[in-house]
Amino acid sequence: MASVLTELLKGKFPETTEALVYCCGAIKNLTSSDAGRKEFASGGTIGLLSGLLEQIGAGNMAVGDEASTHTSSLLVQMVSVLRNLADAQYRSLFLESRLIENLCGLFAKHGAETEFMLNSSRVLR
Repeated sequence: MASVLTELLKGKFPETTEALVYCCGAIKNLTSSDAGRKEFASGGTIGLLSGLLEQIGAGNMAVGDEASTHTSSLLVQMVSVLRNLADAQYRSLFLESRLIENLCGLFAKHGAETEFMLNSSRVLR
């Protein structure tokens, strides 16, 4: 299951934003267990999410209210996954993938999104 969901994270953003929301929601649920965290962390999920955060930060997203809503939902789901993976044993993966820089780079543009900011603070704790 992890490999299928991880493969979906490689989809084309922003064309697949809505599908990515559901994919990240499933990964969020599966990473609530130790076994799930280990499987997804070792499967490259942290690096893939970092890349998506970088794309969002670069402005590579569709324009319009619906696209903006999907992007906001995607950010919340992505950061919820990262919150589950924010464990000392995976810290090096966060650093190697530049995840912290990519996440913090979104604060200026998405700082008003309460759930995104709350979950981001939990990732950075």
